[in-house]
Amino acid sequence: MLLELTVQFFHWINTAVFFSLLATSALFSPFGFQKLLPYLKNTIPVPYLYNVINQARTVDQMSHAHHTEIVPHPFFFSIWGLIYFLLFIHLVTVMFSVDRKIIGMRIGFYFLVCQLSLISWLFIYCLGYIKTAQIVLTIGYLCAIIIYNRLNIKYYSYREKMGAEVFHIFTRIAFSVLFAWLTVAMTASLFSTIKYELMLPIIDTFKTSTKPVILHFGEENPMIESLTIIASMISNFTEKQWSAICMFMLTCIGLWFSRFRNDCFVTMTFAWALIGIYVNHLNDDKLLQSTATNTSTVTLPLPINDIQTVKLTSMICGGIMLMESLFTMSYLMGVKKHLEIAAENIKEKPE
Repeated sequence: MLLELTVQFFHWINTAVFFSLLATSALFSPFGFQKLLPYLKNTIPVPYLYNVINQARTVDQMSHAHHTEIVPHPFFFSIWGLIYFLLFIHLVTVMFSVDRKIIGMRIGFYFLVCQLSLISWLFIYCLGYIKTAQIVLTIGYLCAIIIYNRLNIKYYSYREKMGAEVFHIFTRIAFSVLFAWLTVAMTASLFSTIKYELMLPIIDTFKTSTKPVILHFGEENPMIESLTIIASMISNFTEKQWSAICMFMLTCIGLWFSRFRNDCFVTMTFAWALIGIYVNHLNDDKLLQSTATNTSTVTLPLPINDIQTVKLTSMICGGIMLMESLFTMSYLMGVKKHLEIAAENIKEKPE
């Protein structure tokens, strides 16, 4: 009885928090609170609350203000609509599933924390608290990892014997796509946090400082000296080269999930993100031509052959992820086996 009440509690509270997440995402979208703010000026009873809301920006505006090279084109963030739809299908189907007790006890708490973290991240990030938002997003991402592991998500061919515990297909797909996209979001957010909250303040401090900076380990400021050495090591690569390294790491992660979990949905999500990064850098050719013709008009301290690094890397890695997802999906659907059977039948036919 207590187990049933616990499962029901987590299910209904997760459903309520899910709709709160939907409302929060709509609130901080380009068509959200900023469109309604003039009409709410006289209706919000607390002036301080109105001032706080007025200072907030949309996710798109914050993304432009803290631009990095590994951010996909804004259109590709529409995948959140697919994620919300899949999570909604999961919440509906789990009500009638025979595994609802197991799913509720395994992931109910972590799913709740993950959703609350995403809601908190939207508020904190859009108010401009980047470092705090990074911590909150990390908590949500860790919960997504735990959910993926506790569900033991793996996909099987229809001819292959399934494992001991295989949950509903919509549950597995929903959390595969959620985990994969949060991996992309975590990478971009961490990259932005390091760039704007760690690297640039140190560089600006050294530029405006009148005292010489001596790199040595002492007892006065060991933290500053350590950060200085880390910054000097990171500065050996340009931002675009670090972006290419991050995309290569995402590709390796996607290949692992494809080979050992048969999870084509993780690779498809990574492919979607990498193609979005490629689309976001389609104008790099114009920048390359501008750099080649008149370098005095370009302020970016990048060599000409480094400008297209992100574009080429995203194209190659996105193509690898797309092909890998198609191969994995064909394996799950038994296409290879069907072709082998058809070839054998052709050979056995008498002439």
